[in-house]
Amino acid sequence: LTDLSSQLIWRLKAHAGKAVEHVLAVALLDPGIWMNLDDTRRYVGGFCAPDALAEKCSLTVIDSVPARDVAVGGNGSPLEPLPFWYLFAEREAEISKTHRIVICLDDRDRWFHLPPSDGLDHDLPDVRCGNLISRGQQSIRNALESSLPQLGEILENVELIVTGKHFAKFNPEECDWIPHKQITTSGKFDIDPEAMMPTVAAMLGIAHLDQLPMNLPQLTGADAPRILGRITPGKPSNWRRVLLNMSDHRPPTMKLRDAI
Repeated sequence: LTDLSSQLIWRLKAHAGKAVEHVLAVALLDPGIWMNLDDTRRYVGGFCAPDALAEKCSLTVIDSVPARDVAVGGNGSPLEPLPFWYLFAEREAEISKTHRIVICLDDRDRWFHLPPSDGLDHDLPDVRCGNLISRGQQSIRNALESSLPQLGEILENVELIVTGKHFAKFNPEECDWIPHKQITTSGKFDIDPEAMMPTVAAMLGIAHLDQLPMNLPQLTGADAPRILGRITPGKPSNWRRVLLNMSDHRPPTMKLRDAI
């Protein structure tokens, strides 16, 4: 897996042209090994060797993303909600009212409810999500109704976004119960639906460099929000550029209780 990842990264660098100088790091969402050690402890470890990969591709590697959530009592999943919210939540209008529901048809079929942004984003949003056991009108509607008590209230201001590598299998008629039937794909946001999960991995990597917590304790069960991932330096010239990039970033002011 390390060798394959290295080959893919070199292929990316070869296609990047002059932009290759702007490639700082590579973020991995390794499927990993998951074990419950006892009733209270869980272990997650990766298949890919970050030290070897950093040497092979010369780039800084960010991996072990779920492990930090697990370390503070979480399940290590789901980690897509905040990347989705930063990418897709409505924040264009002066007063945002549009709720967006993402249907992600990938290795697992899931839905995510993204409330509109207040433009300040000082607090973590109340994102909801759940699994779709089987595709179809009733499965989508039933899954949403059972987990979103306010679904009826937001239907007039809701937009459905379909993404994931199996997005083409989605049938718009499955959501005839949505008024105005506002359905689009992540392509509207310049994100190839088939590349949705790599985009999530990239978002988690960027958040690590920008020192942003990316787990939602109400969804993962963690005791607190945490910056996710582990960083393995690339070759010295690359690592120096990563450090300069991180030092130039100014994270938002942190609340005292979050700092503690």
